[in-house]
Parts: sequence; C-alpha cells; structure tokens
Amino acid sequence: MKPRCSARQDLSRPLLTALLTAGAVLSGTPELRAEEAVCGGWANGQQVAQINEERLAESSGLAAGWQNPEVLWTHNDSGDSARLFALSTAPSDDSDASPILTELTLEGAENVDWEDMAIGPCTAGSQTPCIYVADFGDNLKQRDEVVIYRFAEPDLGSQPAAERTLREGITAQRFTYEGGPRDAEALLVDPQSAEIFIIEKVDDGPSQVFELSGAFDDDAPLVARPIATLTLAENFNFGRMITAADVAPDGRSFSLRTYTHLYTYCAPGGDLRQAFESEPQRLLVNPGTIQGEALTYARDGASIWLTSERLPAPLLRFSRATATDDGEAPDTGSAPDPASTSEDAGSGDDGDDEDLPADANASPSAVSEGCSTLASGSSSGYVPGWILGLAAVAGLRRVVSRLATRTPLLMR
Repeated sequence: MKPRCSARQDLSRPLLTALLTAGAVLSGTPELRAEEAVCGGWANGQQVAQINEERLAESSGLAAGWQNPEVLWTHNDSGDSARLFALSTAPSDDSDASPILTELTLEGAENVDWEDMAIGPCTAGSQTPCIYVADFGDNLKQRDEVVIYRFAEPDLGSQPAAERTLREGITAQRFTYEGGPRDAEALLVDPQSAEIFIIEKVDDGPSQVFELSGAFDDDAPLVARPIATLTLAENFNFGRMITAADVAPDGRSFSLRTYTHLYTYCAPGGDLRQAFESEPQRLLVNPGTIQGEALTYARDGASIWLTSERLPAPLLRFSRATATDDGEAPDTGSAPDPASTSEDAGSGDDGDDEDLPADANASPSAVSEGCSTLASGSSSGYVPGWILGLAAVAGLRRVVSRLATRTPLLMR
C-alpha cells in the first residue's frame, strides 16, 4: 500500500514546501525507498509534543537518556546559561502542555556556543552513562580552543524536580584542531568505546571528521586530528551544512542531519571508522522543521528523535522503515485525529540555515513517495506537497530553458 495522507494542510507555506522539494529533485540524488533500508530508513513520523517556552527557544542538541529512558536531554544554542533541559517523551493530547520536566544547571561550566550533545559510557566499557556537551560552535573560526563537558547522567527519579543544579563531577576537555579553528555542530560518542568524533560544519565542499583521541584521560588540552571526509551530494549550500549527529545504541550505524536531509551511515561491524567510508542512505527533509539542529537515536535504537531551533518547535519521533512483502513502501497509517498533537508522516527533518518562518505543526513525510507535509488547520483545497514540488520543478526548468535560449518568458 502507498502511504496515506491526511486531508489537512496549512496552505500558508506551499511555496516554501514546493521550492525545497523542487530543489531536492533538481539536485539529482535519488531518495531512499523503504525497501532499500539496511541500517536506516525512517517512517511513521509522529509529533509527540511541542516546545513553546522561551527558556528553550533554540534547541540545538538532543540526547536520549540512558539513566532516564523516558527522557530526552537538550540545550539551547549560544548565548544561554550553562543549563540542560529534560524533556518527557510521553505523548500528550494537549498542544499547550510543556514537555520540559527539569532544568539542570551546570555550575562552573560556560555556554559560549553549545551546538550538540551525546550520551555514552563515561569510559570504555563502563556501565555508567555520561552526558557529553559540546561547546565547539565557531562560525567565524576564531576560537583559540573549544571544550566538551562530561558528567554522569543524573537520575531524575519518578517525580523530577523542576530545577536542579549539578555542582560536582563536571570535567572539561579542552582542545584545538589540527590545521586551525573549525566550526562544528555534530558530536559522536561511541556507545562501547567512548571514543569521540567531531564532524565539522561547512557550506561548501566536503566536511572533515576529527577524532579526539585520549579525551578526559587527564587535564591536558588535546589536538583533534582528521581521520575521514564526508562528501554530501547536494547542489545547495544549506544542504551540505551538518548540524547534528548521533550513533545508534548498538554502534552499527550513525545518522547526521543537514538543513535539507537526513543521512544514515552503516557500520555492520560496529566500527565507526568504516561507517565514515560507506555510502549513506539519504532521506529528504520536510521544511516544517526549519532550522533543525538536533537529532538523537532512541535508547532502543528503534526510532530517531528530531526537533528544531524555532518556536514553536515540534518534538518528532520517526520509526524505522521496513519493506512489505511485495516490496512496496510501508503504510504510514490513517489520517491523524485533528484534535491530537500526534501526526503521522514520514521522511524526516528540517529546513534552511536562515531565519525562515517555522511551521511547528508540520511533520516530515514517511518515505520518498509518502506525504510531503501535514499541518494543523483543515482546508478543503488540499494539494499534496509532491504535486507542488513537481509543479515547481516544471516551472524552474521552463525558466532555465528560456534563459538558456534568451527567449522572453512571456512570448505569447
């Protein structure tokens, strides 16, 4: 069966949807279909909650709790104090309900430009989970050194306190990059070895992957050294900007996101270094999560969580896509209840690096031929996003053709 779309669509932003869809089509790279999924492929997108509070206005990192399996940890981008937020993953029918359970302040830490976070073992083979917070954003590439903070994940208990302060056990690993300053927004922590990898953010050309060997062994600053290069086949700069990454709990894959796509790299042997050399699986991002800079695997590895930097920010969950017996894409389910904040969709992520208007109710479409945009607000004039995308492609190609022949567009 083909995925079924809800007959609900906010038509205030069809042009943006169409143009980004058209851009992805014109880029020439085929999208991943469900039957091609090996270690990745994501379907059944669902908006579980919505972030509306100004204190969490720019969610820029996400990590699924180990000590607290029903919790997602997140933090703001630059300019905020050194604090994390624990979010509930429990679905809510109340769109105004806040998913924030706890605000955790890190005493002695500083938020210059926090860009990503991860949870992994505190040391190789350790059963104690640690939270890693990466303060390595450097848009101007001028910071003398950057830092990753590490501390044991606190147990929030069955009734989390609204506010907590962590005063002890926070260690800081300061480092520089071989070759000079870099801007980065993606952190990977191996779930078995606790090895740390950093993926730089660039708007033109390939991104280098750096390894921070010997992290937290002592107080000495380190040098992160390049070990691999990731080349993303995108024609637009914002499609090459890597804004978040995470490793699957079993260590057999990792995923990263840009402002336009979600990529999953397979490491069947559990060696991330091999994954860096593999060909990724690629899914088109939905423009409903514009300015998306946060991604994490669920603790069981069966789904991925995403959110974005613009309020109101949807908290989205995507399950793994699997092929049906006849090889067709999986059914994403019937149309969601208009009264519910949970919405079926499917391919999944975000939009552009610029301050574009966000549509918090839009959730990504399932597989490459699934629903393109779902949003609150009923309309009798529903037009599927993929039709808008094809129309935009046709229009853009006509423009290019006319310009190439120097023929006026309004010739007749």
